[in-house]
Amino acid sequence: MSDMPNGAAAPAAPDSGAAPAPEGVTHTEHEVAGALARMLDGEDDGDTTESPEAGAEPASDDVGADESPPTDDEPDSEPEAPAAPIEPPAGWNGTDRETWQTLPPAAQEIIRRRDSEMAAAVTRATQERAEYERIVTPRLEQAANDRVQYQQTLEVLGQSLLPRARELASTNWTQIAAENPAEYVRLSAEYNSLQQQHQQIQGEVQRIQYISAQQAAENREQQKRFSHQQLVAERPEFADPRQAQEIGGRLGQFLRGFGFGDQEIVECIDHRAIKLALAAMEASERQSAVASANAKRTPAPAPQVQRPGSSRTATNGSRMTQLADRFDKAPTVENAARIVAQWLQ
Repeated sequence: MSDMPNGAAAPAAPDSGAAPAPEGVTHTEHEVAGALARMLDGEDDGDTTESPEAGAEPASDDVGADESPPTDDEPDSEPEAPAAPIEPPAGWNGTDRETWQTLPPAAQEIIRRRDSEMAAAVTRATQERAEYERIVTPRLEQAANDRVQYQQTLEVLGQSLLPRARELASTNWTQIAAENPAEYVRLSAEYNSLQQQHQQIQGEVQRIQYISAQQAAENREQQKRFSHQQLVAERPEFADPRQAQEIGGRLGQFLRGFGFGDQEIVECIDHRAIKLALAAMEASERQSAVASANAKRTPAPAPQVQRPGSSRTATNGSRMTQLADRFDKAPTVENAARIVAQWLQ
């Protein structure tokens, strides 16, 4: 019979090696198992570390075991590589390229974009022109040939009417009217018919000539626009009317020096001939600029002073020797010219 009141079972005797748990403190099975394992291994002797309170979760660090928290010294991301420089449009000269480097990147991007759009437009127009010529040009040439043949046929027909018209024109109309009135009426009607036919033929010939002249003028304008597009594609400065006018004035003056007339210069619309003339003009201008620069760098020869008592021949000989020595050291055109000038004196 139990000594405990209300029939409660007596509590088990505590283990002599384990300290009793304080009142109000409970442990989980995991913590109890860990404590028993330490006791069996002898690691619990003298361990005064308090167990965590019930219901408290062990503190955990958000940083992984192999990771370290970021510091202010470490950058968040790799530095961006510097943007590549924007190249100026093709065809710009040295001065324009220097100005290009002073522009902000946004302005450079806009200029490049607009230049690409203009180049694309020129290319598209060139392709359209080529397609137009491929389809329409043969038809236009055939129509032009037909008009020429038609005009020639009309002229032959008009010429065939002239002998009979001249014969009737020389008729004595008064005599025929008096002798044979019926014949007079027939011949008069025939003569009037020949005159009307001749006038109609002449009118048709003039109409064909007018159409041919209009077609030739239109073809010339199309060729002029096409040549200008080709010229702008290779020489962008011609897209600016002011620059085109300035270059055209210089080119006209250059060609007049070779005997070309104003009408010949104006009628030249082939971009290939224009580019050839421009190349010759620019080469001539470069040669003139180099010659002018050399003339400015070369000092004028000092006036020759003949010493009293010395002969002119001796002076010239000494001068020639000096000039020859100078030419041996620097065989330039200027030194050679000085020798020739001294020799001609």
